[in-house]
Amino acid sequence: MSENSSTTNLQESEGISSYAYKVISSLFMWTLIIVIVVGNLLAIAAYCKATRLRIVTRCFIINLAVTDLLVGAIIMPFWFHRMLQDRQVTASMLYKSWITLDISCATASITSLAVVSIDRYIVISKPLSYERFLPKSRAIFVILLVWCYSFGVAVLRETKWRYYSLLVTGFSFLLPLGTILFAYANIFKAAKAQAKRIRRSCLPNSSESNTNKKHFDKELKATKTISLVIGAFLACWLPFFVLSLLSKYCTKCTISFEVVIIVKWLHYANSALNPIIYSMHNRDFRAALQSILFNKNSHVFESADNTHSVHHVITRAVQIRRNRSGTKTSRV
Repeated sequence: MSENSSTTNLQESEGISSYAYKVISSLFMWTLIIVIVVGNLLAIAAYCKATRLRIVTRCFIINLAVTDLLVGAIIMPFWFHRMLQDRQVTASMLYKSWITLDISCATASITSLAVVSIDRYIVISKPLSYERFLPKSRAIFVILLVWCYSFGVAVLRETKWRYYSLLVTGFSFLLPLGTILFAYANIFKAAKAQAKRIRRSCLPNSSESNTNKKHFDKELKATKTISLVIGAFLACWLPFFVLSLLSKYCTKCTISFEVVIIVKWLHYANSALNPIIYSMHNRDFRAALQSILFNKNSHVFESADNTHSVHHVITRAVQIRRNRSGTKTSRV
C-alpha cells in the first residue's frame, strides 16, 4: 500500500514537474521569438532608412538582420515543437530541411559578423579608397558568397562524414572568429595611427580640429559597437560548439537534456541581442527607429553624403596638408 502510494506520488510529482517545465519553456521561447522577429524587422527598416550610414555597411548589417529574422520566424518555432514532443522523428524530409536551414542560418550569421568586421577594418585602414575597393556590386557578391558557403556547409551533413562536427567547428566558428579577431586588432592599430595624422594636419584648438575629432570619435564608437556584438556572439555561441564536440567525440561525457536546452536557448538568444546592441549604441539607428515608430522626420535622413565618416575626416586632413604645402610654396 505504501509502495503504491509512493509510486503514485512520484508519478504525480514528475507529471507536475514536466508540465511546469513545458509551461515555463513555452513562455520563455515565445517571448524570445517575438523579441527576435520584431527586433530584426525594426532593424531592417531602420537601417534602410538611416541613409547616413554607408550603403555597403548597411547591406552587410541588413543581411545579418535577415539571417536573425529567419532564426526567429522559422528555425525556433520548429525546434520548439520538437522540444515538446515525446518522440523525436529524425528521418522525415521536414526534419532534414529544418536541420539544413538551421546550420545554414547559424553559419551565415557567424560569417556575416566576420564580414562586418572586415568592412569596418577597410573603412578605418583605407578610408580614401574604400568606395572604390568595395562598391555596392561587390558587397552584394560577398553576401551571395556568404549564403552559398553557409548552405554548402549545411549540405555536407548529409554525407555522414565522421569528422563533420570538426569541420563545422573549424569553418563555421573558428575561421570566422580568427577573421574577426584579426580585423579588430588591426582596426584599433590603424585608428590610432590615423588619429595621430589628423592631429598633425589640424591646427591645435581650431574649430576644424575639434570637428574632425568628433567625427573620428563617432566612427570609433561605431567600431566599439560592433565589438560588443562580437563579444555577445562569443558568449552565445562558444558553449554550443564546445557541447557539440563533447557530444560527438567524448564517449564518457554525460550531457543532460536541460544543458542541451539551455545551450540552444543561448545561441538562439544571439539573434535577439544584435538589434538591441545596435539601437543602444548607434545614434543614426535610434533616430531612424524613432522616425519609424513615432513618425518623426529627422534631419538625420536629409542626405546620404557620409559627412560624419572617417572617409570625410581623412579627406579633410589630406586637403589641409595640401593647402599648407601650397601656402609654403607660394611664400617661397
